[in-house]
Amino acid sequence: MKEIVPPTLVPDWLNYAASSQRRILNMQNVASPPIARDTAHIGYIGLGDMGGSIAGHLIEEGWKLYLYARQESALAPFRGGSATILDEARDVAAAADILCICVSDDAQVENVLFGDHGIATALREDAVVIIQSTIAPESCRRFAGHLAPRGIATVDAPVSGGAERARRGALTIACGGDPGVIARCMPLLEAQATLVLRVGDIGSGQLLKLINNSVYAANLAVALEATRTGQAMGLNIDEMWDVLRAGSAGSMALDTHAHNIRKYGRMFPGPSSYANGTAGILAKDIGLFRSELDKAGLGRTAIDHIARDSIETILSFAPE
Repeated sequence: MKEIVPPTLVPDWLNYAASSQRRILNMQNVASPPIARDTAHIGYIGLGDMGGSIAGHLIEEGWKLYLYARQESALAPFRGGSATILDEARDVAAAADILCICVSDDAQVENVLFGDHGIATALREDAVVIIQSTIAPESCRRFAGHLAPRGIATVDAPVSGGAERARRGALTIACGGDPGVIARCMPLLEAQATLVLRVGDIGSGQLLKLINNSVYAANLAVALEATRTGQAMGLNIDEMWDVLRAGSAGSMALDTHAHNIRKYGRMFPGPSSYANGTAGILAKDIGLFRSELDKAGLGRTAIDHIARDSIETILSFAPE
């Protein structure tokens, strides 16, 4: 069977939009030039599937990273390499010009910043915190409000594309925050992604990511159900995937899970806990999106209903 490598091409109009926006941002930020890979000190906290993949790629690209994780298993891949591994999160914060956080949810981000061993008071004045987790837009605004009096800027830059793309520096990042601050961070963000766009003020990146994940959940459920239906009707699944991927039904969800079936012989590349984890993350994000709909007075939209129903479908494909 053929091996699928998810496509990395970005439409020309998006590349043009991104390059145009970078020019505008850089003009707005004359007093604070973009960071340089050779001199910037980057802290990274949260070395799970996504964060670890991003950090690994940045190290390969020659960035100077300072790392912390509570679990030795998360740090083990980086030992013996060029990254500096520190014993305390506060030590990472003190060393960093820019600190990236990529943990699971709002509570974990808040704990990293402001908990009993929080790093906020260890950050240097004029440091930037980049929140790469997917959390509530209001949480980003609240955290930024607490950090601003200390002279610390915040960018919300949740990442999209999965760990495999993270390892290739081929993510998509929608940013919220001050244009000048984002311009300063742009070389670091561009090292992680094929598309980086500022979409508004702080919290805007998170809002767009929540919409993205709701659409992804719906696409994933449809891709899984299409596979089951095609098999039941006697179609050749490899041929069906090739046609769907190349035609108007193509999506990242279809690419990813066609790849999993061909490589692992199953929809998810691990035990049931993997599928449950995927569904749990999506359910969390769909719940956050529903809260944003309520705040906007939009009630229950079609995308909300479809995304919520998708979770049950995804779980039905969990391996025994």
